[in-house]
Amino acid sequence: TYNRILPFTMGVFCGFDYGRVWLDDDENETWHYDYGGGLWLAPLDGLTLYFGVFQPRENNEDGPRFFFRVGAGF
Repeated sequence: TYNRILPFTMGVFCGFDYGRVWLDDDENETWHYDYGGGLWLAPLDGLTLYFGVFQPRENNEDGPRFFFRVGAGF
């Protein structure tokens, strides 16, 4: 939504990902998933900035995955 105090729009998002790696020699049939969310900001009409963090389910993973993305509307 438009904010009169700060000249940009903003919002939150959440996500869930579930998948498997498919390789010819791979006999591991483990399915992986992670979950997380973040914040998006649109300081200009055609530009959106995304900041987020996702946490993998597996205990052997290094920890949360942080990301930053820039997108252009069309």
